[in-house]
Amino acid sequence: YSNKIKSGFVSFGFTEEELEIVETRKKEINDYIDYCEQQMKIIDYNGYKCGVLTCDKYFTEVGNALCDRNPDSIDFIVLVGRRCSFRTRKDIDVSAIAQTYGGGGHKRASGCDVSEALLNDFNVDSYVLKKANKW
Repeated sequence: YSNKIKSGFVSFGFTEEELEIVETRKKEINDYIDYCEQQMKIIDYNGYKCGVLTCDKYFTEVGNALCDRNPDSIDFIVLVGRRCSFRTRKDIDVSAIAQTYGGGGHKRASGCDVSEALLNDFNVDSYVLKKANKW
């Protein structure tokens, strides 16, 4: 990282302490992504290879990283936590899937509330979900 960032016409720098905080946060996020990847399971969902995992934070970072790390083995990711988030890097409209469960969003990133139907359709054990939300 450069310690100088230009924002519009203003240029500012980070102190060494601020840079250390950024690096610490990046490591925390990457460690959490690694943890999530280890517990991800791949299921068939209407002909798609779907990575399913429980997740309670960093939905965007986790979803995008796991899609990028596993382009050949998954078509989209379902992150289930207090809410459910769908992420893909492929030409799949995950907002249509989210709408099935009362949600919505964008074509490649969407979400919905967690429901029994969703937990059943994506084979998520509610006990595992509760345990994961305490990570």
